[in-house]
Amino acid sequence: MRFSDYVKQQEGFLQSTPENIAKARTFLLRKWKERAVEIGREVPVTLESACKFCSIFAQRVFGGRLEGHYDHQYVRLQDGSILDLTDAAGLDKENAYRHDRRFWGNSDHRESMKSCEPRVNRWVEEFKAENK
Repeated sequence: MRFSDYVKQQEGFLQSTPENIAKARTFLLRKWKERAVEIGREVPVTLESACKFCSIFAQRVFGGRLEGHYDHQYVRLQDGSILDLTDAAGLDKENAYRHDRRFWGNSDHRESMKSCEPRVNRWVEEFKAENK
């Protein structure tokens, strides 16, 4: 995926209903725990520090465009509402949802996003298979 695709409104394959969002959060927490074991980290109890993975996943599943800043990123849905599958875990929620255009898309950010894509692609396919 090109980085420019993240900032364009995308179509998802599921509606962002409370039930579907809950399924996605449950799935992602399971995958986040598996990743921690795989890379030798302590197993998390929340989706803290998973915002890049979760926001890319949310955009692919529910649509929207990505926004964020140095500490956090999330999805802005077509209707203007915010979808954050991490629920800003570990962050000051008052400042979690601001978009910093100076940060967004810098070379380090682009590289970090690119590194998340293979795993997120697998997760999206697994989620689709589990939720037919």
